[in-house]
Amino acid sequence: MIERVADHARRFFARELEAMDPGGGPHAAERFAEAAVDEAGRYQLLALADLLLFASLAAVHGLGWAQAPRRRWLHEILMDPRLPPPRRLQRAAQRSLHLAEEVA
Repeated sequence: MIERVADHARRFFARELEAMDPGGGPHAAERFAEAAVDEAGRYQLLALADLLLFASLAAVHGLGWAQAPRRRWLHEILMDPRLPPPRRLQRAAQRSLHLAEEVA
């Protein structure tokens, strides 16, 4: 799973990886993927499709949402007990898109 997430990050988020880990070298994507998969697991996101979407959000918004005041909304959506974990992730992704549209 780590390698699939790393490949996804390299393919779609090369600039974001470089910004998160300047000069990180060839293993920056693997380090990011390991951190993203670990954090996704805390939200009970285990399926590959969920891990890829979570990694996409992490590439755009960074990791550590629970501790980041400006990104705490992501954590709060992903902790919503009324929804199953994959649906929470979809809701977080939708909110992220809406925010991007508001800024554009």
